[in-house]
Amino acid sequence: MGYDYMRANAVAKIIAFPRSGGGRPPASNASLLQILKARAKASAGALLNRIRVPGMIVPMEIVDSVTGQTINIIVNSRFTLVRVNDRDYYFDRLSGRFDGTGSAV
Repeated sequence: MGYDYMRANAVAKIIAFPRSGGGRPPASNASLLQILKARAKASAGALLNRIRVPGMIVPMEIVDSVTGQTINIIVNSRFTLVRVNDRDYYFDRLSGRFDGTGSAV
């Protein structure tokens, strides 16, 4: 059976992450420029998805204050490493395909 989004939304607690800069247009009273920029960004993203270009990600560390988990993202010339606590997940740098797992310990 399919994933039940309605049920997941009813049970899940959504936690907002801090954003920097003007990420998206306001919910109401958006200017024409804000609307056009948002539509251009959405169209570019849809095109990149359609031609199967992997998504970009920047190196960072995220410390989840709710669960206490630490997530590190490390970008190398050959792979992208996503480390959740002490578990490593490797992805091919160019294709974005999952390449394997490992352990930091």
